[in-house]
Formats: sequence, structure tokens, C-alpha cells
Amino acid sequence: MRILFNLRTTVIIFLSFLVVIIVSCSPADSKQNQTQQVQGVQQLNSWENSGVKSQIKETQDELTENEIQNNFELISPEIIEDNADVNIEESYSALLEINKREIPDSFNWKGLPILPEISENAFSIYQSGILSGRNPQNISVVGDCQAIPFVFLGKFGIHQYSLSPSDQYLEDMIEYYRPSFTREGNAVRGGFTAASVLTSIRSDPDHCIRGETPLECEWREQNPSIAFINMETWRENGTVDRYESYLRTIVEFSINQGTLPIIITKADKAEAETHVINPAMARIAFEYDVPLINFYQAAQYLENYGIDPNREGFHLSDAGYDLKQILALRTLYKIWSWTNQSKLEKKAEEDISEHELIVNENEDLVDVNLPTFEFECEGDCIYYDLFSNNGDGLTSQGIYKLEYLTKTVKLISEPGYSIQDVSVDQKFVLVNKGSNLYLINRKDQSVRLILHDFFVNGVDTAFFDLYGNSIIVITEEDIQTRINRMDIDSNDREVIFEQEEINPIRLIKYRPPEKIYWESGACSAFDFCQQDGLWVTNLETSSTQEIMEKENLVFSGSGEFYAFQDPKHANKYNYFQNPVLLVEERELGLLSRRVFYFPHPGGFRVNPKVADYVFSADGHKLFVLYDEYSNYFEKSLALHFFIEDLEMRMAFDHGKIKGSYGSLNPQAVWSPDSDQIILLMINSENETEFDLEIFGADLENHYAEFDILIESISLKQYSIIEHAVWLSD
Repeated sequence: MRILFNLRTTVIIFLSFLVVIIVSCSPADSKQNQTQQVQGVQQLNSWENSGVKSQIKETQDELTENEIQNNFELISPEIIEDNADVNIEESYSALLEINKREIPDSFNWKGLPILPEISENAFSIYQSGILSGRNPQNISVVGDCQAIPFVFLGKFGIHQYSLSPSDQYLEDMIEYYRPSFTREGNAVRGGFTAASVLTSIRSDPDHCIRGETPLECEWREQNPSIAFINMETWRENGTVDRYESYLRTIVEFSINQGTLPIIITKADKAEAETHVINPAMARIAFEYDVPLINFYQAAQYLENYGIDPNREGFHLSDAGYDLKQILALRTLYKIWSWTNQSKLEKKAEEDISEHELIVNENEDLVDVNLPTFEFECEGDCIYYDLFSNNGDGLTSQGIYKLEYLTKTVKLISEPGYSIQDVSVDQKFVLVNKGSNLYLINRKDQSVRLILHDFFVNGVDTAFFDLYGNSIIVITEEDIQTRINRMDIDSNDREVIFEQEEINPIRLIKYRPPEKIYWESGACSAFDFCQQDGLWVTNLETSSTQEIMEKENLVFSGSGEFYAFQDPKHANKYNYFQNPVLLVEERELGLLSRRVFYFPHPGGFRVNPKVADYVFSADGHKLFVLYDEYSNYFEKSLALHFFIEDLEMRMAFDHGKIKGSYGSLNPQAVWSPDSDQIILLMINSENETEFDLEIFGADLENHYAEFDILIESISLKQYSIIEHAVWLSD
């Protein structure tokens, strides 16, 4: 029997974990885990004690500062001064043209030098990036567990290192790049593969805009002039062609951005009996004429070839980590010593200042042509907006209509439009395009522009009150946001809250007219906001008070109940995934509190969380989407569905659907007059292709599970749904 009984305080007892031990590319396992418990980065064995034989020391001795400097006469900062009248934009475009070389039949990657010679083409990539605004002091790392700061360059950022006498010349350069060495980048993480950094589903939501790949996110935040590419992991044997394709994409992305990629081979061949990753790295480095550090060749002179004999066969020994890092620093020095950075930086600053964009703040608003929509529906229709990321952040692809009876989907607006809310009586719809907010009368399909200064970066920023004659809306002027109450007939508006240092960014739909609940924070792009407070404004007393110990607040339609989460249930033991849901009656508060726990699915580093919850139209049932999230794969593995019946005081399990749906903003929509629910969910099986899948179920049957309603709809790129509403005629 799948009915889960609950008391007022606890509902479901946790199931025990099934711990699955697997071998992973993660610095958090075995011996490394013990080391990480020590504060800071432990200093590794010095270069002198690494066991490198004489051939490597000869290479080291050859790299004197004078000899390095003499190799860089092909391109120098004087070129910039001699051509000071050259149009920088034209020069940058020309320099960024990707030049490829044919790989000769006799190509032998093992015979490549340990330290690369920096070619004219490589310097051109670097130079063009600096002139176009890349930060010469910023370095990025693209990689897996073998490239995180703990084992790659991090110790140089916190002064826990010593240099051999012949490496003392690196000291000034280390100081110059120090901030980059300790930084936890967005494109390096244990468990990453070459495919991972190219899929937005693996991006860190705390740093990355929805739809950004880890690579795009890293470049936007760090603006690097140089990028070390140390991508050693590939889980699928026999598919090196795919690895090489992904690596090629990473390298081309870097070059196109004006960032010089430096590829590092690896010491092991753990992916197969013969080397497949290292040859692919070497081929791409040769083809694109970018630097390659042949760490594999250098590691042949270390004990056990630089591999820790007590681990899985691919983690490095201390000597291996030391050698890899010193080779990276010496290669970096070749570029740093050439740049004469003061001249390049000065030239870049002058060029940027000449091309600053001047905005006319006094420009009058222009008239707009009113859009047309199709909000007529026979029977039941679900309307939703679809957002996609083409590399420039999330943009609306338009509003779609799903006719429930015919199971057909139709685009009903131009791109750019998004749904905000529907009035309780379903007579009016709020739609926006950018900062323009429109009111749609469903009876005569008339459209009226009611605002020009709508806050565009928030997601939930306008809704109807309980009676449908006014709206609560966030507007923005000169970066300051404010909350307004607006009469939909007269367009008269009253400022409810405005305070210089507190910016409202999201409204919580509480429709009764006496109070407004809202969140404050800052948004740097659409749906990319950092929340810093939860507040309630009392309209009768004109007072505002901060609400503590509550997050993700959701009210029933009448405001009788509200559900929320307590931040204390998210902690380091569950990787800050909050698995607990609380419900209270508004009038009774804490006295009526019910705490809901859900069964743990088990699994290695699976930490489930409550992803979303939606009240039924009558407010007496709560539908819960429980995300079985894997911190190892950094994505949702399945969504599990529950109904909390607040009148019966019982919980019902309605099954689960496997897939990465929970990572892509799933939407659940209740019917306005029954217990039917529609799920609009986006899935990505291979992290590069996305499909919209629509499920339905009538949950009046306590045993019902969700069935797919229509065939999946293929989407061209990363996409999510922000709003969905059910209209019934």
C-alpha cells in the first residue's frame, strides 16, 4: 500500500542509505580526503626531491630568463606602438581568424618537447585578447579533479611553496598571477569531462546565468587571457572521437574569445590499454598551433611514472603534482616575460576608453505596436513561456498553448513575450516583453500597454490581487526597484515600498489585499539573482518587517495556508540540499506547523531536495516535486511526486520519473476545478540535447501515476519554462 501516513510534526521516516562505492575522479576520496581536512593547502615535496632524472634537470637549466626572452622576437610590444593608428577592432578580428595546420603522417606525440615553444600564432591569440579587453592578470583552468586548486597551482596562491634555485626567476610572475591561482573556477571540478564544460546542465547555479555552460560562465566571470586545459577524464571507452570533438570545441571557443589555450597531457592511460586521450590532445594542439605541455613525457622520469601507487591508477603522486605545476609555471613565464604588460595594458585601456558606449538617459519612450495573442480556448488549455539560451543569456521564445483535449501545442506570440499572471476569475492575463507590461482582456482579446518601466530581470514580478481589479508589480528606474499597487482600469499607481539600499526582486503571490510578501536582492541578468532577504509589507500600517528562518515561501490561493523551507535543514552533511518541507496555517502560525520528511532514494552522493511545491485551487492539497539529486553527477536523476492532503493529514506517493528534469526548472500546473495536474518538464539525456516532455495525471485517484500526454518536443538548445497557467472555459 503506497499511502504514507503523517502526524502533525513528522510525516515520513527516512529510509536507510544504500552506499555504493565507486572509483571517481574526485579529490575528496581515500587518502586525499584525509589531507583536505587540514587547513589550507599542504605544501608538497619540493621539486629537488621529486626524483626527476638528469634529462629533466637539463631541460630546467636550459630555461634561463635570457634565453627565454631571446625566443620572442617574432612579435613584441613594439609592433603595437609602430601600428598605433591601426583600427583595433579590425586588427582583433584578423588576429582571431583560426589558423589550422595539417598533421603530418609522421606525427609522434610522445616525441614532442616537454615544454612548448610559444609560436607566432599563439602570441597573436594572446595579443589580440589583451587588446580586446581580456584581463592580462587573469588565468582560467578547464579541467577535472587533476586540475582543481588543491592540486594544481593553488599552493602558489597562498605562499605555501618553495622554489629551487634555478626557478627563482618565477617569483615575480607568481606574484602577478597569484589571485588566479587560488580561485575556484566555474570550468574546473572533480567529475568534469570534456563534455561537461560544454553543457549548461553542469553549471553552478550560484555563479552562472541559466543556460550558460560552465565554459561561458567562467569566461564571463574571469575574463581570462590564458587558459590551462587539463581535461583528463573520459568515461566511455572506444569513443575518443567524441572526446576529441569536445576538446576541439573548447579550444576553438578559447581562441575565438581571444584567450590563449595551453593544453597539458596526462601521466596515465587509465581510459584504455593504449593511450587515446594524450594523442588527441597533442593532435589538437598541433593543428591549432597552441602550446602543449607534454607532462606525460616528463613523468616518465619519476618513480612509478608520477602515479600514486596506492590509489586508482590515475591520481598523481606528490612528485607528479609538483612536476606538473612547475612545468605549467615555466610555460606561463614564457608568455608573461614577453608581454611587457604595462605597454599592452595601457594600449588596451586607451582603446576601450575611446569606444565607450554613451547612453542618452533623456531619450523619450517610443510608441509601440500592440501585440496580438490567442488566449481563447475551448475546454482546458495550458499556457507556458519558453526561454532558451543562445549564448547571450536567457531569452523568451514566446508563449505556447497546449490544448488539453486535442493534445496539440501552438505558438501564440512572437518571441520575447512572457506570461506573468492570470486573474483569479481568469478574465485577465498579464504579459510582458522587456520592460513593457500588457493587460489582456480574454473576453474581447483586447490588449493594453499599462507599464513602460516593468522590472525585467526578475521572474515573479507582477500578479493580480484576490479581486482582480488591481495588480502588485515591481518597477525599476535608475537601477532602483520599487513595489507598486496599480489599478487596472485607471492605470493609477501607488508606491508601496521604496528604499534606497533594499531592492525588491521577486513578489510572492499572496492575493489578499492587506499584505505583500516579497524578496530583496540584486539581479545581474534575467533570472540570475542573489536573494538577500524575505519581507512582509503591511498595507494597513505601511510598515515593513523582515521574515527570518523561512525561504521559498508559497501561499495557497486564498492565503489560508503557506508552505516553506527552513534553511537550517540544508547543511554540509546533505551538500546543502534541503529535503524538508513545512506547512502552517496563516492565522495560527507556529502552533499549526507540520513538518514533512520524504524517503531517501539511496545511492552514492545522492542528496534529495524539495524542488518545488504547488497548492491546489482550493488550497487544501499540496503537490510536491522531490528531486533525487546527485552531487556526484551534479544533476537530477529523477523526480518523485507526492500529494500532501492537508484535510486528511495524509501523504500520497504518486511515483517517480527518471531523468534530469529537476535540474531544468520543472513546472507543475493544477487544474482550476479538479485534481488533474500537468507536468511540463525538460530533459537532457546526453547533456547536449534537450526535449520538452509533458505528463498528466488525475490525482483524485490516490494511486495514480503520471503518463506522457504527447510525444516529446525536441528543443534546439538549453531551455526552461518560467511560467505556466491552466485556463478553463
